[in-house]
Amino acid sequence: MGARGQAQQEAALRAQGLTDDAAWDLDLAVWKAMADGVPAPQLLPFALDEAFLAHLALKGAACWSLQSNARQHPVVAAVWAALPRPERFPPLG
Repeated sequence: MGARGQAQQEAALRAQGLTDDAAWDLDLAVWKAMADGVPAPQLLPFALDEAFLAHLALKGAACWSLQSNARQHPVVAAVWAALPRPERFPPLG
């Protein structure tokens, strides 16, 4: 890939919040992008194997579940609030 192609790829990643300096957890940022219909695996400069895609699915689903349940259950909300730097997790729903 030439410099122009790489710059375009990096711009596409940045537009989705997928950068190595992203404020969000990068795994969850990729999962959220995929959940929002963005072809994130095709934008990344490396391949994602099936085991890693399964990891993303489980991590994203767990984070979504925690956030969803925190809205309804005070005990779960307390767990969410106690996480170190909860702002690094994208809002998932």
